[in-house]
Amino acid sequence: MTSTSDEGWRKVPEAELTRRIKLVQASMEKHGVNALIVTAQDNFIYLTGFDSPTWVNLARPRYCVVPARGELILVVPTTNLSAVERMTWVRDIRSWVSPNPVDDGLSLVADAVCATTEPEGVVGMEIGPQSRLGLPATDFMALRERLLPRRLADADGLLREVRKVKSPFEVAAIRAAAEATSRAFAGLAGQSLTDRDECSIVQDFRALLFAEGVEDAPYLVAESGFGGYPSLQMAPSSRRLSDGTVLSIDAGCRVGGYFCDFNRNFCVGRIPDISRRADDLLWQATQAGIEAARPGSTAADVWYAVAQVLDRGLEAIGGRRTRSGRMGHGIGLRLTEPPSVHPEDTTVLVPGMVITVEPSAEFEIVTPAGTAKRMLIHEENLVVTYDGPQLLSMRAPRGLPAAR
Repeated sequence: MTSTSDEGWRKVPEAELTRRIKLVQASMEKHGVNALIVTAQDNFIYLTGFDSPTWVNLARPRYCVVPARGELILVVPTTNLSAVERMTWVRDIRSWVSPNPVDDGLSLVADAVCATTEPEGVVGMEIGPQSRLGLPATDFMALRERLLPRRLADADGLLREVRKVKSPFEVAAIRAAAEATSRAFAGLAGQSLTDRDECSIVQDFRALLFAEGVEDAPYLVAESGFGGYPSLQMAPSSRRLSDGTVLSIDAGCRVGGYFCDFNRNFCVGRIPDISRRADDLLWQATQAGIEAARPGSTAADVWYAVAQVLDRGLEAIGGRRTRSGRMGHGIGLRLTEPPSVHPEDTTVLVPGMVITVEPSAEFEIVTPAGTAKRMLIHEENLVVTYDGPQLLSMRAPRGLPAAR
């Protein structure tokens, strides 16, 4: 999946990065963009291979300039210089001492862009839907002024289009993350969870993840409740698991910078019948979505395959689909990427696309404390291949697994 230098640093192969740069430059030509300025973590990693814990430090920005032709230009603070030189194949690296409130690298970026584009050119930046800039808003406005009369345009869209289809190198990274996370979930299933709180369980799960080879686990949410959970967006709490409890852990874990994203449900003791029936419907709906994810199908086709199973079965138990809108999404260097498994997303699936299938259902249940709304979610990760869908996560067993 990665090459390793003599110093132990993992490095994305030069041929892989060269391929990516050529794809992006071809897309730039297609969209009439003469240069790109990339600042977001995921796009920066995609084009350069530079991934470091320093991304959490917002005091210092870093820039990747992509000309229409030729090699990249990196503009990074001196504190990143050594790491960038060791982790990337880029030869043109320019640096400044940061933080510098007067000029935090902007002059170097403007000089690089102006030297590679005509005054009437178009400069792309990550300013469209779902994008994030990796520099302060005031610096963005100042940079825009420095680049005049060049026109700024959104480039995140063209980058996302290129990144939708993963290379074998990228699929291998996502597979490694998914397999390690699957092994950790299997290890957790073998532990006693009864009368334990969510925090301690997730703490043990985190240790299992790293023992199995996960490098980073930035997204771990967990919720539990009698017969289901109220939502699945919260960090673990001190809530304890007792008879009738269903616990879900949703894990977004990384290997080589690439995410997997799926959940697993665990139950304690005697679970209400409605919960078991809803869980089985979700398993069947997930299976239908997996089987629909074939080359030539659309993301919407996958959604309809899932929805058909859910709608047919949930009506019988008084349940309904949740209002999440989509039932799956792409994954890669971001936890969620295009396409969306949504009825209006007509993206045609092609080999190399990696998506999740994620149906969810909600229903009312009588708990010891009274009537309450509950939900259940199932999620799996797969890659589309010429031979059809191929699971990356280990398939969840049919039927709620009973915790000890």
